[in-house]
Amino acid sequence: YLDGLVLAEACLKVKRYLSSIFYAEHFADVRFRGSTSDISILLEKLAREPSQGNFLSRDISGFPPSSGLKSSNEESTSLINDAIKCFEIMVEATRALKQHDHLEALRAKLSDIRLLAKKYTLDSCDHWNHSSPQETLRKVDMAMSETSGQAQLTALNCLSDLRLNNTLRATIEGLASRPENDVNFGSTLRDKWFEGCLFGNSMESLRESPAESTHTLPSAYGLAAGFAESVFTALQSFAVDDYENARVHIENARYSTLVEVEEIITETSSHAEAIDKLNCLNDMECAIHQQESGMFPVLKWGRSETPGMIIERSFVHRKHQPEPCFTDRVQEVILGHLATQQNEKSPVATQILSSFLWKTTEAALDSSRLQTVMRHLSSIHGGDCSRHEFFQVRHLQARIEETNGDFSSAIRNASQSLERLSLFPIRSQHDETRAELLVACGQWMAHYRVDSGEKILKEYLEPGMELAKKIHSRDGRGKAAAWRLTEACIALGDLVFSIYENTSERIKSPAWKEQGASLRARDRELKEVSAVASQQLKQKKKNETIDPWLKELAIYRQNLGRDVGQIRNERAKVEGSINEYKQIALKTLVQLLSVADDSYKFMSKFVYRMVSLWLSSGKIVEHTQMDMIPSYRFVAMSTQLFSRLTHSGLPLTRLVKRLVSEHPYHSLPQMVRLAGSSENASAHERDEEKASIANDILSEAKSDSPDFLASLVENYETLIRSYNALAHAKTDDLSRGGNKKIDFLVALKSQSQKLRLDKCIRSRPCPPCILTQPPPVRPNADYGSGVDDPVGGERIQSFESNFSIAESGITRPKIVMCIGSRGGRFKQLVKGGDDCRGDAIMQQVFHYVNEIFAQERSARARQLRIVTYNIIPTSATSGVLEWVENTMPFGDYLVDRGPKKGSSVGAHSRYFPGEWGSSLCREQLKKAYPDKQKQKETLETIYKLHSPTFRFFFVERFGHSANLWFEAKTRYTRSVSTTSFVGHVLGIGDRHSNNILVHQGTGEVVHIDFGIVFEQGKLLQVPERVPFRLTRNVVDGFGPTKTDGSFTAASYETMNALRQNSGALLTILSSIVADPLYRWSISRSPKLVRKRQELLGKVQKGTQGKEAEKAKEAEADGIEVDSNEAAEQAVRKVKEKLNGFEDGTAGEQQSTKGQVHFLINLSRDLELLSQMYPGWAPYA
Repeated sequence: YLDGLVLAEACLKVKRYLSSIFYAEHFADVRFRGSTSDISILLEKLAREPSQGNFLSRDISGFPPSSGLKSSNEESTSLINDAIKCFEIMVEATRALKQHDHLEALRAKLSDIRLLAKKYTLDSCDHWNHSSPQETLRKVDMAMSETSGQAQLTALNCLSDLRLNNTLRATIEGLASRPENDVNFGSTLRDKWFEGCLFGNSMESLRESPAESTHTLPSAYGLAAGFAESVFTALQSFAVDDYENARVHIENARYSTLVEVEEIITETSSHAEAIDKLNCLNDMECAIHQQESGMFPVLKWGRSETPGMIIERSFVHRKHQPEPCFTDRVQEVILGHLATQQNEKSPVATQILSSFLWKTTEAALDSSRLQTVMRHLSSIHGGDCSRHEFFQVRHLQARIEETNGDFSSAIRNASQSLERLSLFPIRSQHDETRAELLVACGQWMAHYRVDSGEKILKEYLEPGMELAKKIHSRDGRGKAAAWRLTEACIALGDLVFSIYENTSERIKSPAWKEQGASLRARDRELKEVSAVASQQLKQKKKNETIDPWLKELAIYRQNLGRDVGQIRNERAKVEGSINEYKQIALKTLVQLLSVADDSYKFMSKFVYRMVSLWLSSGKIVEHTQMDMIPSYRFVAMSTQLFSRLTHSGLPLTRLVKRLVSEHPYHSLPQMVRLAGSSENASAHERDEEKASIANDILSEAKSDSPDFLASLVENYETLIRSYNALAHAKTDDLSRGGNKKIDFLVALKSQSQKLRLDKCIRSRPCPPCILTQPPPVRPNADYGSGVDDPVGGERIQSFESNFSIAESGITRPKIVMCIGSRGGRFKQLVKGGDDCRGDAIMQQVFHYVNEIFAQERSARARQLRIVTYNIIPTSATSGVLEWVENTMPFGDYLVDRGPKKGSSVGAHSRYFPGEWGSSLCREQLKKAYPDKQKQKETLETIYKLHSPTFRFFFVERFGHSANLWFEAKTRYTRSVSTTSFVGHVLGIGDRHSNNILVHQGTGEVVHIDFGIVFEQGKLLQVPERVPFRLTRNVVDGFGPTKTDGSFTAASYETMNALRQNSGALLTILSSIVADPLYRWSISRSPKLVRKRQELLGKVQKGTQGKEAEKAKEAEADGIEVDSNEAAEQAVRKVKEKLNGFEDGTAGEQQSTKGQVHFLINLSRDLELLSQMYPGWAPYA
């Protein structure tokens, strides 16, 4: 038989780390008869009851070990020792893979097991590597006296990461003198020393031999030179034109790199460091070859023939490059060497070197690599520096200070530079620097709130934007000028919008309303006092002495009038500033969206912000410059724009017409839906005005250019009507006999052939594109002539002649297969009797959340995202959904499926056939309802008799490759994290096991059916108690770390990204959920929708009595809620969560980490889970 532990240890020794983790986990699974995540619980039980271990002595093969049976105490001891060994292997493999999210949790579990075994072993310092270099240096300082090299190597890696190269070399020279160093450690010290030389030396000193210093280093002991030593020596040879020797050292460096790659090529997916090393070796070979041929060696770098473009390749992913970056340093050294040569090439090399240093410095500063910035800055500042470069250096120094947290010095230096620049005339070469300094200084002052917003606007940001605008116009709208103007607009827009929002919040606050009520009361008092004073003065006889109390009354009236006037003026000023700031923000956003380059990503925030302002308070804000903005910016928000069409909103109507004309494949489905909004809609859902406007726009589009648009509009109208006909077709009788395929002819026999989906657009010119797969949005609106397929899109050729009925869902959606013009097959879900607009809105929010993740460095590094799919509402009660291929419901994998669902045996029955099944567990929970104590006891019993099994999903789907198995588990864990916490913030409920799909190719989870959002689940008959689904089976897929490893780390990053971008997220939610065509209600289940339609319909026909009372009760129960009020309440709740306020914390504001742990604990709380609806399956 195979000993899984020995196999895992063997894989570890040959550096097959993922395979080692794979076999260690499976050994533990069989050895301990359960998931590795429960090992510590099991061993704690064994420590109390050793006899419980008799039945556990089986290995990965399933057979008893050859050593025979052991006594209870021996078996318990053996189990604990095996557990320790198993986790030591996983810890070592995880450390080698640099999977720091898992490492700390694994080490914690290992410590727990050691405590059970009474082995009080202190942890070494190797697990500190995941901390910041500064923090790690402080921690490792205590272990520097150890004789092993681990602590010293950790310290050296920190010094290398911090680019403290001279300190690194001095430390190595001290460590090298120790006699106890072994061969491998000595070789590592030697290569680290050369790395310090390579990055620490000036370019002139690289030509000098390091022999005087290397005599203190350990020799290579016959081992091949390391990468850094080979590169350093190759550069020295290049400097003295010894190209043959340089090539030898380059080959040595390449061999060293390939050895590293060979060790990791099948185990990890990150090869950034190896790619960087190979790139720098390729650049050195290119330079040598072109030097020998008499060519200028840097012209080919970056695949460009233009001097100055050599670093373009390096800058493609500059922010994601490893540190140190050998490619940058090698290019810098070679350029520096050529610049010092006294020949015709040196001036060009000097110019290119200067450009190179500026660009690499800029990129390093954006990535917070401050040591690289300082080194490059000293190179720039140390040479001949023009006046223009001097001010650029000053600007760079100010940015470094601000990055380091010294904002006062940064603002002071920027202000001083601006004062000196003011001495030079406008339209000079300093305009660019002046504009950048104005914007930067204004941003810092606004961020740190060192002055009033109004002053920052007037003195810094507005002049900065005006100057950037002049430069943009003067320089022929070049790319650099466009980026400068974009940054200026963003800075100004952020501040103005912040002031606008703060002022709006102040006016809406209870304190403002209380002050208004107090002002009105005092105003009434002032009038009363004035009336009394006037009456007394009239009654006073001539020459009669004025009573003292009347004098006091006059003084009181004067003071009261002054106080009331002051408060009234202040309130008028604040209320009057709202429109002023709104107009400034709109003007700035229009400018921004007009000039921003297409390569400037993540502009959605500003589009949503502009639309939110433009359509604020339900009124169209007139703005004549809307036509300046390219229409493609608004495609993502077309749903919200279309829903606000009115006869009085001419600018909006003009924009919508542009969208329909320029982006028909994205706009026409929604416009056709709006034009037919009166069909299949109840009386209160109809909007005749919008339908009339939509029909007018479509009629105008048919007569407008391009020529194919008329045919396209007609085809989309026919297609949408056909989808609606199928969605509302009665198929109950057809599906009772178990028919898996239903012919369109049979299902729609009462309909015209023109409305049959399989016949509706056949042989028509200019057919629509696949509804669930529109082409990518083209900024230039070039989608072709209407004959060929649009770029990146595919037109509908036909549909299969039959369809099937979904196995689940109250409305039993239809499944159709759409065939594209290029042969693509697109499965679609056609739903009727349900409003899909809420689901489409959630997908819209998810798209923007993915943009937030893409902007945040830590979230991007973990590849956090939410899997999205397209949803196209075709009417108020129907829609078409993209079928997410290669997925299965979470519950379908776990539980058995009957004949109606395909007759399959679930994982639980296969792996634990003697335990309670899902049906029995559900019945037991139903019996315990509503006794809360009994519910808790029942769930505890179920936990003992129903084991989690989802970990086997990854073994079955990805077990053929340890790499794929590990990646799928990691993706699964992170996707559960993102969907759980984003879902909690948005209040998404009804997350039962059939509303969560698992992708069988990637392991990611996909959530469907968003009928319960914004905390509506708490208002159900059986309220939802937990924030998100984190049941035992969900956690079982995380592996031995459970929620403590990668899940918690991804959760930190998810909540941190959401909270840091809370303003943008709330702006988007405000503009989305306030859709006047959609009403957020407590429940949108089909039964309640039908009940609402029936009851309200009867009342509107004049029926009185019981029906009217029932209608009122339905509205009181939340079937109908005022849309604006519900939208504001939804956004308000989201804001509270993003600010760290959670229900059940007594109003305490939590930190990001505290909030994450609180929600995780809440989701796993046994008592709360036991009170969930049994059909939700809290045990699964």
